[in-house]
Amino acid sequence: MDFELAVVETKGRIDECDEKRSHVSSTVEQQQPKAVGPGPHLSKWNLPVFSGSVLEFVVFWDQFDSGVYSRRELSDVTKFIYLRSALRGAALEAVAGLSITSANYAIDVDLLKNRFGRPNVIVQYRIVSLLEMSSCTHASAQRLRQLHDNLNWNVQALCTMGKDSASQLTATDVLLCIFKMKLPHIIRKKWETQLLINGEVNLDIHFHFLQTHVEVEQSVTGVTLSDAWKTVNFTRHRKLIPTERLSTTSML
Repeated sequence: MDFELAVVETKGRIDECDEKRSHVSSTVEQQQPKAVGPGPHLSKWNLPVFSGSVLEFVVFWDQFDSGVYSRRELSDVTKFIYLRSALRGAALEAVAGLSITSANYAIDVDLLKNRFGRPNVIVQYRIVSLLEMSSCTHASAQRLRQLHDNLNWNVQALCTMGKDSASQLTATDVLLCIFKMKLPHIIRKKWETQLLINGEVNLDIHFHFLQTHVEVEQSVTGVTLSDAWKTVNFTRHRKLIPTERLSTTSML
């Protein structure tokens, strides 16, 4: 009898504990704030990746602009984070010195556009890629199709840059690219600096640039120090010859 009473009392205590536990759980759930709905988020598609190829910048930026840059509901810091996550290689190195802050986002974008997105540079790279394209050596349908697609792809890319092959793409554009390829590396860097300063250029500007460097090199390296001393000594010797002859005659 005592055993049965103990069992009943124990069962009652267990039920009482379960009731208190369920009451506490319901109270906690009522006191907890409701979960805040998710903030603005990107569409569920992979962001483009840019590694620093000038020829790939336009495609990269068009996709990034549509998915991130033009999204007004995203803060600049959030956009900056997405932009950094999409950069690799030379592109990431170009902006690695900037910390991810709201103020630096616009600076980061400008650096990328000035480094990889200048229209005149992209046009030059397109023309160079056409000039360096391997010739088609086999008249098979596959090789001819590959040649057609490569040529058409570059021409269409030029059209998107405002260089329609039927009108805007001029012989000057092509010649300037060829001339640039022929310059020594150090002079090519100076030419690129002039492009950054002056913007649009033409053949006359290029020839003037090249002529200026010819004259500078001649003035610096045309006459060496040893040549200068030879000239001085030769001139001095010529001046001494009449004097020596005059002295000899007087002695006679």
